[in-house]
Amino acid sequence: MEKVTKILFPTDFSECAENAFAYALKLAAKMQAQVEVLHVVYPVAEALDYPVLVGQATQNQLDIKVDVLRNFVKRGIAKAEEKAAAKLYTLQDIEVGTPVDAIVANAQ
Repeated sequence: MEKVTKILFPTDFSECAENAFAYALKLAAKMQAQVEVLHVVYPVAEALDYPVLVGQATQNQLDIKVDVLRNFVKRGIAKAEEKAAAKLYTLQDIEVGTPVDAIVANAQ
């Protein structure tokens, strides 16, 4: 069996995801693996559907999610109560697209 070195953790920032993230950090500590946190934002379209407006609305969502992701990771580390947990995750990533496609692409 191959040694697990990285755990991909997609999140929707829900309370259940927060608990699962704490568990993922504990599991990563036992396996000496790194955790990669991923959140996917659907592209947002304005009523007029002009490309400039679509880009701006999506960018606004991305700007908001950056802070949400940072706070999510901090709370998960605190819940995990692992001294090494803060060193385990290597990447916080927010992508635009559909969750299924983005998660599969990152897993590969």
